Amino acid sequence: MSRNITIIGGGNLGIAIAEGLIDSKYSKASNITITRRNVSLLNDLKKKVAWWKVKILRL
Repeated sequence: MSRNITIIGGGNLGIAIAEGLIDSKYSKASNITITRRNVSLLNDLKKKVAWWKVKILRL
């Protein structure tokens, strides 16, 4: 079963939720989308995206 999840707000809490969902195998990283108004603040997350395959969107 595919679980598509969107996290609105890619701050510390949003990133922690995404990591927990992936680590617990609740959802695949490719099915998670993280949004944030200022995507430049997600530079640390972009390093993980290479293996995470999480989508990052600008609001």
